[in-house]
Amino acid sequence: MPELKVQRKIYTAYNERNIVELHQIEKSLSSKNDVLFYKTKLIIATLEYRSIEIPDSICKQLKPNLIDHDLNDQDFWDLAIGVSLYKFNELTLLMNYIIDHFSKLNLDNPQVTISLMNLLIAYLDRSYREKYLPEAKKALNFANKIPNDFEITFHKLIIKYYSALINKNYELAQGIIDLLQICGYQSYVDMLPQVNRGSK
Repeated sequence: MPELKVQRKIYTAYNERNIVELHQIEKSLSSKNDVLFYKTKLIIATLEYRSIEIPDSICKQLKPNLIDHDLNDQDFWDLAIGVSLYKFNELTLLMNYIIDHFSKLNLDNPQVTISLMNLLIAYLDRSYREKYLPEAKKALNFANKIPNDFEITFHKLIIKYYSALINKNYELAQGIIDLLQICGYQSYVDMLPQVNRGSK
């Protein structure tokens, strides 16, 4: 139970892009608790756009293989966190598998829906920065199929931002940035690719 509680804290901090909280969690963990320790380090490194060394044994545990697995009640936290660990074509195979099995997803489960939205945001971010725009547009079309819900309103707005960037609607993109700043999400804004640029 304590480990599950810590894992939930990690996911919540990641969902909110709360770097301060993630650093506090990292300090509280012992490297003996390898998976949670490296999971937290990986999130921090990803959000700060830097790479880290992860032991192969841990890397395998942080790279879930969803192909041929039952996606009913499957959450996507580990895949969202581990986006940077995959080659882009490997990641796209996993995304396409999820898209093709959309009907099997239990979107009544908040952990499934919120983790899926975090995965989409992470995938869109990487696609945009690395200029895989056709793949990004496919992910955007998939995001539009996910029913609107209060719990993912913020995530939908972030996805709308990537859509505006990809479609070069910079006026809309800037409007979304302005709205996020007014609402107090400056720390989240700082992690997004900037308007008129593919990377920070």
